[in-house]
Amino acid sequence: WLQAAALVLASLSLAEPMLLTARTRTVLVLLDTSASMGASVGGPSPFQRATRALSARLARKRQGERFFIVGTAPVRAIMEAPSSDAIALRQGLARVSPSDVTGNLAVARRIGQALLGSAPDEILVLTDEPPPQRREPMVTFQSFHEPLPNAAIIGVDAYEPLCGASEARALVTIQHAAEVAQEVTVTATHQGRTLITQSPSMEPNSRASVTVPIPEGASGLLTLAIRARRDALTVDNEAVIPLRGAAKIPVLVASDRVDFIDTVGRWLEACPRVAWTPLRTPASAPGGPGPSAQHDTILVTDHPDALAAWPGEAIVFARSQARSGPMLTQWLLDAPHPVGEYLDPLETVATAVAPSHAEAQWGDPIIWGLADGQRVPLVRAASVQGRRTVGILADPTVGSASVPLVLVFLNGLRWVAGSTGLVTAGEPVVVGPFEPGAVRVQRPHGAAATVAHAGGFLRYDETDRAGRYRFSQGGLTMERLVNMLDPVESNTMARLSTWGAELASSAGPARPQRFRHPLTTWLLGVLALVLAAEWGVYLRRGRGR
Repeated sequence: WLQAAALVLASLSLAEPMLLTARTRTVLVLLDTSASMGASVGGPSPFQRATRALSARLARKRQGERFFIVGTAPVRAIMEAPSSDAIALRQGLARVSPSDVTGNLAVARRIGQALLGSAPDEILVLTDEPPPQRREPMVTFQSFHEPLPNAAIIGVDAYEPLCGASEARALVTIQHAAEVAQEVTVTATHQGRTLITQSPSMEPNSRASVTVPIPEGASGLLTLAIRARRDALTVDNEAVIPLRGAAKIPVLVASDRVDFIDTVGRWLEACPRVAWTPLRTPASAPGGPGPSAQHDTILVTDHPDALAAWPGEAIVFARSQARSGPMLTQWLLDAPHPVGEYLDPLETVATAVAPSHAEAQWGDPIIWGLADGQRVPLVRAASVQGRRTVGILADPTVGSASVPLVLVFLNGLRWVAGSTGLVTAGEPVVVGPFEPGAVRVQRPHGAAATVAHAGGFLRYDETDRAGRYRFSQGGLTMERLVNMLDPVESNTMARLSTWGAELASSAGPARPQRFRHPLTTWLLGVLALVLAAEWGVYLRRGRGR
């Protein structure tokens, strides 16, 4: 009978039976891990209060209740699957801390539900954002926001000589979110030498720009730092930017039209600091960087869809469909911008206006034009996560002698070059080239990771911390600096909501579930005992003979 029992147990183990107990109740926890959650002026931060509240909720969890905790910045689950183990949940929670990037609660909600595979029974939101005006059933929204003063660096530009003798300078923009005025000290250092120290008095909820002179030919790292008596965040108090010194600014002029390359090339020849390379591309595609292109190369092209394929700074021209001559247009400056420097507020320009289907991707209008009685955006500019683009809705091959058009192009080149090498938290880093194989990444605060790489330039997306990133392979080591420059996240006085109405989700409806306890391990254990007993019986029978 022992052999028969062993056979039955083996058959049951192969069937992988489950023991179903009481119905489970799944709680999706959205824990805000954005930078503002770490704000503090002498007391506990919103993140500390949120994790305490969550720990208390885990301590009083009901029978059959399981939790799935998802951080929002970046969106990441702290455990692979929902769990009812309070100890394991607390241990996972202890490994989470606020990042240096912004987050989005609505996106985290959709991703969390997709990871679950079905709609949760309850959604618990722990954040410093204001609660929504419209309450949703089964959604518990807890806000831990407390208005706190904060001074932050939210923008940095490095203007180095481009086409002639001019003074190199850096422009740092400071945001002061507070209810009362206070003094903010700005310090700039280069290779251990203090270049400038200023202490402007900043009004409540104001911004100010400070100009920092850069020594002629200076290269290496320029460190900009601020200090205020009442300051809720420290991660946004410093920015480090690279200076080129005497190094050339690499520019890639890509087009399928020889006349476009020749025209832009003549303009660039007037700039000694620019080293430009022509690239003939197919008419149907913008092409990518050549094998010798640097990661900080600026692209100049007339392909309307080039921005989708290019990871760095770019200037995009439109191309006229009909080969017509230049027409007179009135250029109007919409607002002060570096691209429009030295232009008259109302300028008459002879050029070929060429609308493009991709112009909306090129940013907000900064220069408008009046042509044939119509007001059209002629020059657009965008700065998204440190990446700058300029779109010019004119064909430079028609009316290429237009001084305002050349001036706008060179202003745009200087503006986009001012952010080259400046990476903000959350923005991908492009570094290399490396050989195929593993690349070791040393992250800020001592963390390390190894990524598999197919060869060439490496794109690294996990830049959720500000600081120094070191990439190494064999004897080759490269570094990139990441700064936090986020005016929204640094505003700890008034938080904005990223919680939207429930959208259609790929997750199916909630289904009644029960706890599933696999019995295979238990059955195998019993089978081992039965086999041991059978072996013992066999041995006793042998000795009896």
